[in-house]
Amino acid sequence: MTRWKAAGIHLSISILIGAIAFALLYFVLYPPPWFGAAGADELVLLLLGVDIALGPLLTLAVFVPAKRSLKFDLACIALLQLSALLYGLHIMWVARPVFIVAAVDRIELVYANSLEQSDLDKAEVTHLGRLPTFGPKYVDLRDSVGEETVAIVHSALSGRDKHLLPKYYVDWRVGTTEKLRLKAVSMKTVSERCDLTINELHEICASCFALPMAGRGRDYAALINPQSGKIVAVLPGSLW
Repeated sequence: MTRWKAAGIHLSISILIGAIAFALLYFVLYPPPWFGAAGADELVLLLLGVDIALGPLLTLAVFVPAKRSLKFDLACIALLQLSALLYGLHIMWVARPVFIVAAVDRIELVYANSLEQSDLDKAEVTHLGRLPTFGPKYVDLRDSVGEETVAIVHSALSGRDKHLLPKYYVDWRVGTTEKLRLKAVSMKTVSERCDLTINELHEICASCFALPMAGRGRDYAALINPQSGKIVAVLPGSLW
């Protein structure tokens, strides 16, 4: 077997493993429409690009059929490649979106590494005190009472706004969607800020309303279906 054939086989295996990893990330940890908004697209390109290129290129460099240490060299390459892939997947895991928060006049996307375990332990709704595995959960924020308002202000000044405090999480209800709809941004503004025509917006969702949302590195418009209460699309563009 020539080194080119060996590198080609290694590349094929790497592409297959990369496709499986991509499917896991795209459909499980960062399901649509969160893949781009959560910054996974850039991370995945870097992760899979480096990992797919790393092994085959090293195989091409070291593969000499008569070399006595060839099996050891190939095993080391495979271990290095697997380690890089697992490390990248771990980073993607801890940075995955876990909660979609209705924050009065906007949508907040909360990531796993943004929440402290001590804060999760204070969640008043039991199932909202655990980080979801298969995509983010929709949550609302209950009103603060008494001294809680002062505590929230102090927390915000230290960099932890209310949407990062699971103590105030409640389930997303029909009333949540209606409350958000009162703060909706006009579709004319969405069209201008997201560089789309009104017809193009209607093709995405004719009855949706829009709210601003901050993603990783840029702002988005979140389109919410009033019937399901779900976000059906996030469009690049600032509505602030």
